[in-house]
Amino acid sequence: MYNFINDDIDKVKKVIELYDDTNIHLLTVEQQEIFKVNLRKKYFKDKGILSWSIFEMLNSEKLGVNDANAWSWISDYIIGKEICVLLGENYHSKLIYYFKNGVNFIDVYPRLPFLEFYLMDLNFTFLIGYNHSSCLVTMGKAIDWLESDVRYVKFLDN
Repeated sequence: MYNFINDDIDKVKKVIELYDDTNIHLLTVEQQEIFKVNLRKKYFKDKGILSWSIFEMLNSEKLGVNDANAWSWISDYIIGKEICVLLGENYHSKLIYYFKNGVNFIDVYPRLPFLEFYLMDLNFTFLIGYNHSSCLVTMGKAIDWLESDVRYVKFLDN
């Protein structure tokens, strides 16, 4: 019997092991808790009840696009930035990784078994999420980036 969660966690670990742990590593339990507290405080609905899906808990101050290739657009915004990424759709995920440079995430993501991710910079000034329905959502400072991105503008014109 296929154990989706455990098998996928093992796959993630095997992909991440290919990289130097100074560039990519799993956050400690304490660091994961800080990530989740800030995610919830800055980007969730005020009285939102924790549900399975992070996407459903996000507040309305966001800008998004529904395009299967939109995840790749983020490279323009995150390359050169230190980021932390929660893999999967579940707020209680234990797969939250530090990436010294966003370019590492762009390289790793296509090899991962999870479609969904939620990433923030270390100061929690932006959130970028991508879900199983090919929706890219931006919050905080990332809204300005997406709003002015040529691909987003072209998407709106179609």
